[in-house]
Amino acid sequence: MGGEEIMIDIRKYYTRFVLIPAAISFVLNILGIIVQYDSTYVGEWFTREGAIGLIVLFASIHAITIAIFSSTIFLNNKKTVIENSLLKFISWFLLPMIWLGPWVTLFVKALIRPTEIQGDSPWFYIPFFLPNLIGLILGYFLFEKEIKTIKNTF
Repeated sequence: MGGEEIMIDIRKYYTRFVLIPAAISFVLNILGIIVQYDSTYVGEWFTREGAIGLIVLFASIHAITIAIFSSTIFLNNKKTVIENSLLKFISWFLLPMIWLGPWVTLFVKALIRPTEIQGDSPWFYIPFFLPNLIGLILGYFLFEKEIKTIKNTF
């Protein structure tokens, strides 16, 4: 790439592939806890409303954290980042995967040894990571495709 500047609207990718999956994750978490703790739930320590309130708090923290950690995508506005494949990949995935990695690990652990994680179904963890992971991966590949298209026009 000579001296030409690649102009890509990073906000479009951030909105479509970070914020929307974070909102989907939030909604799935709320729906999941409502289904898990149906109207017949009776707990010794925890009421149904308490469980729903707690998951709303956790889902909110999760969505905000993934949005903040994924803001490193905006580093792709810098020419040095967008021209370096490693930096581009790191700016897209490093911080979000630090947050999502433990959720993936818990999911895999619950699949392999369901009795080790007491009472939790492996499917409980899916809303915490899958929408965000799919969004990040899909967004990255579409971003790369747009970069290649722009480079080919020069």
